[in-house]
Amino acid sequence: MKVLNRRQGGDDNYPNIVLVTGLYNEWYYYPAFLRHSNVFLVSEDTVTSKVRVKRRCLLYKYANNKFIRKILYRVLGSRVPVPIEKWMWQKKEMCERGIDAIIYVQTAVLPRKYPKCLGDPKILYISWDADILKFQRYQKAIAEDGLIDAIFVSHESHRKYFENLNVDIIHLPYGAVTDVFYPRQGEQLFQPIFIGTLSEGRRKFINKVNEILKRKKLPVIRNMFGLGLHRYAHSIWHHGIVIDMPRRREVTWRTFETTASKALLITNIEKEIEKYYKIGKEILIYSNINNLVEIIENIYDNKEYYIKISENGYKRTIEEHTMDHRVCKIINYLGYKCNPKYI
Repeated sequence: MKVLNRRQGGDDNYPNIVLVTGLYNEWYYYPAFLRHSNVFLVSEDTVTSKVRVKRRCLLYKYANNKFIRKILYRVLGSRVPVPIEKWMWQKKEMCERGIDAIIYVQTAVLPRKYPKCLGDPKILYISWDADILKFQRYQKAIAEDGLIDAIFVSHESHRKYFENLNVDIIHLPYGAVTDVFYPRQGEQLFQPIFIGTLSEGRRKFINKVNEILKRKKLPVIRNMFGLGLHRYAHSIWHHGIVIDMPRRREVTWRTFETTASKALLITNIEKEIEKYYKIGKEILIYSNINNLVEIIENIYDNKEYYIKISENGYKRTIEEHTMDHRVCKIINYLGYKCNPKYI
């Protein structure tokens, strides 16, 4: 079995990491870890299930998808992972290299034992999950057994959920996956869209805004929810204006996905947003229906000015808020140097 890494055979200048992710979200984290570490990818179902005999590399499964294959080619070149008979979690290769850290990302897995030959790896948990309460059921096990050395939280306000644990609590915000979200070639429509589930409150809000926009003969907000990954990423760039309505008024993945696509972000986020972007210079904030209509109206009166804001937001994201920046913070915690600006 080969380490799935661009550095063929591993590199002693990079940490050896086992990355354990939930089902079907490897594409989000794996490319950045791949660039900055010697990484073994493990899927949650493989660690938890003894019943499932058919163990497979989900990344290979995704390679059957044309768009995911394109992403993998960008990251791995021609070395798209091939089917393997023995799963990565079997310890031979890991034991030969030794493991610096086992990192769990949004997964319910917390094994109580690890092969001794792995050495003494750091056990890290990344709680990139909007529903932070999902993790609380494991707090007792962590506190009693010392299963985890550090927890990375997506929001400063989430620290309170883990204050009773004797572990390092580190702020690690979401970041833009630039392998997926990036400016395309061509001309943007510069038309407002909303991407998300339409709850009753959101539906009423958008309908009221659109009624006013229609009277003013301005483009209405289109709902683009339910798109596949490729269409979702392309739609953000193509339309150029994203109206964001996060339920908790907190920074989300879409905050960084929008700006990484060089689209204009108009959001009602109240918490922590000024830590990431300059309001009015890199993103825009709205407070109510009339305020949002006024912003959209101003955009069409001075389009070039607002294109500049979207460009500023893009520059900020590429310089400070990519997934590579987040992964490098983890690697720095492990005592290794890491340069997030790989491009």
